[in-house]
Amino acid sequence: MKKTIFKGIGTALITPFREGKVDYVSLANLIELQIFSGVDAIIACGTTGEASTLSIAEQEGVIKFAIKITAGRVPLIAGVGSNDYQKAKHLAEFASKEGADGLLAVTPYYNKGTEKGILQYYSGLANVSEGKVIAYNVPTRTGVSITPEMYGKLCDEGVICGIKEAKNDMAEAARTFALCGEKVSIYSGNDNLLLPFLSLGGDGCISVASNIIPSVMREIYTLYTEGEKEEAAKLFLHYLKFMDGLFSVVNPVPVKKCAELLGMCGGDLRLPLTEYEGDAMEKLLKEYGLI
Repeated sequence: MKKTIFKGIGTALITPFREGKVDYVSLANLIELQIFSGVDAIIACGTTGEASTLSIAEQEGVIKFAIKITAGRVPLIAGVGSNDYQKAKHLAEFASKEGADGLLAVTPYYNKGTEKGILQYYSGLANVSEGKVIAYNVPTRTGVSITPEMYGKLCDEGVICGIKEAKNDMAEAARTFALCGEKVSIYSGNDNLLLPFLSLGGDGCISVASNIIPSVMREIYTLYTEGEKEEAAKLFLHYLKFMDGLFSVVNPVPVKKCAELLGMCGGDLRLPLTEYEGDAMEKLLKEYGLI
């Protein structure tokens, strides 16, 4: 039976920093804002949360804190993926014991892995997390891609309960839906593909834009799923420029700049990321009436 952790909009939450450390006051405020705005899930320590720059202790701290603040009001999904299987397994065990509702595990990056190795990676994480793993495919950042056939194997073996697909290839995504759509939840990993994914039977989006416009992203989803597809398309297309603007340079640089301009938190990033340069984000926020 298909196991669904959430349907709708899950926010890939930024991790706020202050003076080089995690800013937990701002993190609590960000989580409260997301819940107030009606999102369906929160993802802590994903790519947008700069997880690859967090120490294990920091990542554990953010996950534990996020679980505490969400307090069961929405599902909390913990990012645990790594190019180091032992680190990923440790974080998967930790997050599961702390009560995370699901785990987001990016494919092993840099050292990539063979198909057999990637399958064993996900299988191992599933074994320590009661099958709560959402596989995350983002080949533009990792240098490795999960094929529809690999997804099919993961689904057939009951290793994953969901897929976050962030590859800009709708033909390949369609093949994944054909093989896996009735077995696991499939989420768009790109805001600008939300409606195409919903049209194929997707369960929603793990969103960057919802850090800034959570209620808008939720409304697009609601309109579509309640049959108001034309209105959903109009709203989606209106905000498409905004969604694309958040990827004008590497994520999460633009979204953190927007958060800073809106007074949500500081815009601090960790190297090798550096602060957004120019005023394009300010202009974009003004264009959409956000400031």
